[in-house]
Amino acid sequence: GVTVEINDLRERPIDIARERIAALPPALRARCTARVGSTETHTGPFDIGVALHACGVATDVVLETCLRRRAAFVLVPCCVGRLAQRANRGRNARSSLPKTEAFAACFDLPKSAVWRGALSSDEAKALARAGDCTARD
Repeated sequence: GVTVEINDLRERPIDIARERIAALPPALRARCTARVGSTETHTGPFDIGVALHACGVATDVVLETCLRRRAAFVLVPCCVGRLAQRANRGRNARSSLPKTEAFAACFDLPKSAVWRGALSSDEAKALARAGDCTARD
């Protein structure tokens, strides 16, 4: 059967998830867990990775992890314009997520072979940055 594991680097969303899991019928509750942690530290098998409103590099880390594990994925990113700022710092600005190989690979843009033929890395970064209304030069 299907199991669901919810990961977040912050305690509060995990507390909310645990409250909601506790309110589920027992058969569903047994299939759901929530933990504070990053996708990179998840060691168990999975078939689908889902990132909802994943800030900054989180979307790219989930994508890289799913690609490495040959898992399907559903990604809803946000804050893409802040990636370059975080890359320059070498860390995710909102967490203690260290600069890793997956983190570094996030900046190898564009990801798609089709777009790599049409856009340079700098053009892809500029396009991603244009989608973030909070990005500043």
